[in-house]
Amino acid sequence: MIEIEKNGTVVATGNGIRVLQLLSLRGALKLEMIGLKRRGPSALKIAKSVTGLKGDRAVQLARIEEMIAEAKANTAVVVEG
Repeated sequence: MIEIEKNGTVVATGNGIRVLQLLSLRGALKLEMIGLKRRGPSALKIAKSVTGLKGDRAVQLARIEEMIAEAKANTAVVVEG
């Protein structure tokens, strides 16, 4: 579940944590696709370990998008305010 309070605080529990992790990974992949670098392992390497697929950033991004849609379908979002 993801709860969004009226002061902007986001509280994620259970499957909501997975959704936020995937959203973060999607953002990192998009930034790498336009040339931004990061310290540590690349977003592509992390995506490959998460998806279990081989391929370039576009393939990984498509799979991450599918995983986000699946995870969102199983996650409740509560907006207080």
